Amino acid sequence: LKKLADDREERDAFLALVRNSRPFSDAAPNLVKALLEIMVPVDLAEGQYAFIAGERGDWMALVVAGKLEVTMGAPGEQASPGPSPQIVETGGVVGDLAFFAVIRRRLHSAKALQPTRVLTIRRDAFNAVASRMRWPASIAPMQDVARNREAIADVDAFSRLDCFKDLDRDLVRHLHRSSSPFMAYPNDVLMREQEYGEEMYVLLMGSVRIERRGQLVVELPAGVAIGEIAVIGADKRRTATVRCLVVCLMRSLHAEVFFDVVKKFQQGLCRPLSYTPSRSPSPEAVIHEEGATLWTDFGMSVWGRGT
Repeated sequence: LKKLADDREERDAFLALVRNSRPFSDAAPNLVKALLEIMVPVDLAEGQYAFIAGERGDWMALVVAGKLEVTMGAPGEQASPGPSPQIVETGGVVGDLAFFAVIRRRLHSAKALQPTRVLTIRRDAFNAVASRMRWPASIAPMQDVARNREAIADVDAFSRLDCFKDLDRDLVRHLHRSSSPFMAYPNDVLMREQEYGEEMYVLLMGSVRIERRGQLVVELPAGVAIGEIAVIGADKRRTATVRCLVVCLMRSLHAEVFFDVVKKFQQGLCRPLSYTPSRSPSPEAVIHEEGATLWTDFGMSVWGRGT
């Protein structure tokens, strides 16, 4: 990277890109400079894959120029219901769940739609630098790998939700298995008021802010489902904006996936899944009654964990 950034102007551009990226937005200037020294530039030709679902990975990539298309599953796999491909452009990050060791194998594939340059950074190199210079506060919770993996794998998080608690236990396990681990950063917007959406999110770690017409309605902790009316209801229009207050781990479930799993389950096409209760379930989430009532009045209810 030093050879590519001998030019001060180019080096400053790289520094700005890293500093403004979502994972490192609050990193100290010295840490940003140190991270730039351990990043490796990779040039991808059009159609080339940065990584493929199923591969083991311990690095993530920051897009410097170009476009990446991120899709669920490996190339050539039979298309299944679910979200549309995501386009990641300059300043965007791919592969962070594997980088933070929340998952061991990639769930998505990332393909260059045009000649694309990325900066890659490996987990062990980052840990060595960050442990010496202090982790950015916004992503400090990602240091607890065991806790984060347990949260992502916790089927009880689905079972305790009011929207799922009356469903067949094995159906809930299949819904959990068919949902996708998802990571969001402070100030990321999960959904915007009046926009249409077809995904719900189960918040497993972190907290979010619910806004309507730019005004705070309520702040919600982990242990809630957000936007489930877009999945299990007829109205797909979001009635509020949901913004992450801190780094969040969640599982997302698309409406098409939900109904596909329910249909297969009703037809007896889903194999029974073995189940091991969570060793240390998270504490019960506490939702302010007034806030929950207001939120329900907006036509997009937020369900807390049942007791």
